[in-house]
Amino acid sequence: MIAFSLINKLSAPEIEPQSDVRYLLRQEGSDQSLLLCYSVKRDFLSVPKTYSILEFSSAQVLEIHQMSIEDYLDGFEEDVDIPQAGFYQFNTDEPDEASTNDEDETDVLVLVISGSVFEITYQTLKQHEDIYHCSNAEQALIQYLTA
Repeated sequence: MIAFSLINKLSAPEIEPQSDVRYLLRQEGSDQSLLLCYSVKRDFLSVPKTYSILEFSSAQVLEIHQMSIEDYLDGFEEDVDIPQAGFYQFNTDEPDEASTNDEDETDVLVLVISGSVFEITYQTLKQHEDIYHCSNAEQALIQYLTA
């Protein structure tokens, strides 16, 4: 059975139906980057909307695939369970793979949000400062880019 593990070090995405995601792909020579902006889970609706920006980069192949959760799970030959919205990575049987991560190796991050799945293949990941008081992820991404 294929298993995923939840990644808790990233800000949890909003799980309400109005959750919002935008991304921007950039390429400079052979280097590629992807900015992913998503609404962050709020404890109370009175808390201002908050958006988190993740920057994925790769000198090789940077990929993003978006599809419905049903289509994504149908692509596996084995049973796969993703119990809740959030960020996931594939579980491996190799001991502490992160500590031996080679510069040329790629990782896969899976974001499950509002019935959709974003699967991102990358080499490096950086989390930027959160952005507050934006009406949607597009406005938050523009505010980040113009700052």
